[in-house]
Amino acid sequence: MSTDPPGSKRPPNTPTIRDVATKAGVSISTVSHTLSGKRPISEATRRRVLDAIDALNYSTNALAVSMRRGRSGLIGMIIRPRDAIRGSLGGTDNFLRLIGAAAVNSLEQGWGLVHIPNTSEGFDATLPVEGYIIASPYFEDAVLAQALRTGLPVVTIDGVPEDSSIDPEWNVHVDYEGGIAQAISLLTELEEIPAALIVGTEENHWRRAIRNTLSQAYRGRPELLTEISLYEGEGVSGGRKTAETLLDRGFRRFFVAASRFGVGVTQAARARGLSVPEDVEIVSFTDSRMAEVNRPPLTSVDLMLDEAGHRGVELMIARLEGSPLEPSPVTTQVHRRSSTR
Repeated sequence: MSTDPPGSKRPPNTPTIRDVATKAGVSISTVSHTLSGKRPISEATRRRVLDAIDALNYSTNALAVSMRRGRSGLIGMIIRPRDAIRGSLGGTDNFLRLIGAAAVNSLEQGWGLVHIPNTSEGFDATLPVEGYIIASPYFEDAVLAQALRTGLPVVTIDGVPEDSSIDPEWNVHVDYEGGIAQAISLLTELEEIPAALIVGTEENHWRRAIRNTLSQAYRGRPELLTEISLYEGEGVSGGRKTAETLLDRGFRRFFVAASRFGVGVTQAARARGLSVPEDVEIVSFTDSRMAEVNRPPLTSVDLMLDEAGHRGVELMIARLEGSPLEPSPVTTQVHRRSSTR
């Protein structure tokens, strides 16, 4: 087994991964897993492998070099909500704001930011980064668990508070609950008018905050709130189709997790000769350019993910440099627009 790039040739007497395994007294696969982070490795074994790499001057790839030298100047960023980010260039642009703010702040402080693709199974942990920023991890997230197994510093943005793998000292908390509650408070006759919630399917802090805060608001009349889960990738058309059914059932008040869903509700209402907000009210728990230019513009919650991205980088650099930094929550903002009375 070789981890050299295809077609590369080693000079004579250059140590190989097999030499590292022999010196460390482990298998070749253990060396590979130590470098990739894809399997749990005990700290003692990991240390033996790294010591062998150092003793042999093994530099099969950039990760080995950075692990031995301790510096690459790169921070890895992993964006987890793959459903929500789908189509974000044309709809929910919050993750563009998060990534952009994180990249700019990294560059300003002399660091590079590397976006790391990921799947539900994991990610390529051989990239020569010094730590991982994981944005909006799922509850009991396998990717977060893999990052923690690498032994590199990990900072989360918007981690699920109830998840035991989230370290509050190294997590940027986004106060979704405060913004959601404020947006709900804009509506009158809350416990008299039936309402529909169209929420996403990904089990993260954002979805939990929406469901929990609305449940609290309707605790006196829970039967008035109907919840529909919709895959975020369905976008505007999915929101419209879902709203058509709900409007035909008599619903005239809508809470939507994504602004794209809100645009779909607007289209469905207009097709039935209903006016927003006179006949139908819509509150979006995500703001975006699409929410602003909708006709009428949607009352929505600005998640302030650009601020979250900025603070995530600040926290990571503080951790890498051993500087104390108290994480402060990100406060969301409500934009009252013309989709509510």
